[in-house]
Amino acid sequence: MRLAAAAAALLVLLGATPAGAGEELAIDDLSLDAYPEVTIDVTVPPDMASLDLLPGDFEVFVAGRRRSAAVWSLASRPTAVILVIDTSGSMDGAPMEGAVAAATAFLERLPETADVAVVSFGDTPTVTAEPGTSPSDAAAALSTLSAGGETSLYDAVLAAVRLYPVDAETRRILIVLSDGGDTVSSAPLATAVRGVELSNAELHMISLDSPEADIAPLETLATAGGTGVSSADTSGLSSVFESIGDTVLGRYRIVFATDATGPTEIAIQVRHQSFSASATTRAMFPVAPAVSAALPAPATTIAGSDPPVTGVPDAAGAEAHPQPSLIGSSWTLPAGVATVIGGVLALVLLTSRDGSRARASVADIAPPKRRRFKEVLASLSHGAETAADEVLRRRGSSAGIEAALDRAGLSIKPTQYAVAAVVSVIALGVAGSV
Repeated sequence: MRLAAAAAALLVLLGATPAGAGEELAIDDLSLDAYPEVTIDVTVPPDMASLDLLPGDFEVFVAGRRRSAAVWSLASRPTAVILVIDTSGSMDGAPMEGAVAAATAFLERLPETADVAVVSFGDTPTVTAEPGTSPSDAAAALSTLSAGGETSLYDAVLAAVRLYPVDAETRRILIVLSDGGDTVSSAPLATAVRGVELSNAELHMISLDSPEADIAPLETLATAGGTGVSSADTSGLSSVFESIGDTVLGRYRIVFATDATGPTEIAIQVRHQSFSASATTRAMFPVAPAVSAALPAPATTIAGSDPPVTGVPDAAGAEAHPQPSLIGSSWTLPAGVATVIGGVLALVLLTSRDGSRARASVADIAPPKRRRFKEVLASLSHGAETAADEVLRRRGSSAGIEAALDRAGLSIKPTQYAVAAVVSVIALGVAGSV
């Protein structure tokens, strides 16, 4: 599924085109992670960003078929905006004044519900406005900025991304403005890049044209955030921040379900009064699996319930191996062999004791050690039979066992059968412990 999502994203980047009359609708992201549910983020054109668009203004077509969709503005979600402003010595004068004016105009467009933070950086990063500051209070904090010192760009980026709330539902927007390359950060560029990647923020990099400008590291950071770098001189900063505002306010999320498979065209249209925008893209939906004959469900399975669990998560969250059944246990074979041998030996010993006198000549020619060994076995057998006879007599089980043995055609005594059964159980327990 991840591979399909990546392929879909690539097609969005390379294949999104306008569809029909109107302006171009930008497709920013397409996710198939929850397929057959599809999620698409779009940005409307700048002249539609300030409109109060309704869900009914959006239409989604998959392979030419209209699909019902849920639509909402991302601007209505909890939003955390962090402005990272270069205040090094090279920003003194007109560059600082232009940056503050453009950023203030951007903040004035945000809803007062947005949480804003401001991080300025010269020799070291400074949190000028703490997270949770209102847009109006953040604009007031911008007016206090002054230029001086070196450029700690990488440290400032890391300080900024650490300010985001843990809440995954909060939309994160990171705007970084700098006119030069890093000169004093303790953190390397690679660490700052990793911080941007982990933040999951919508990154907007702004390079202010100056003799000290170094756009290469800014491009590296922008790539980590999935965006590019906007370059402008002092007079052009206002239009750059205005474009960022259009993106922040004009982004919408569309969610719909589809049974489409394989490469499929998706068209999205937005119409509101005299305004319209549209775009098409091709998504690579997962291919439907081959249909195979389904096995009948177990008798204990309830129709519509979850499939039976074959393993349980261990403490680390990984699935443990299912416990084997008795037949599948590794000790089953040796236990069975031991049981059979033990039972046979017991029966042979017990049934042969009564006829030992008739075979006295065999015992007479056996070595002394073997005679003593057989005498010990005979004594043990006699003791076991005596104990078994006592137990069966107390329980009154002798008659029942004897009748069962007769029906089975076995010519052994109930006491002999009891001893053989006990020996078999002992052999099974010993084998199972191994």
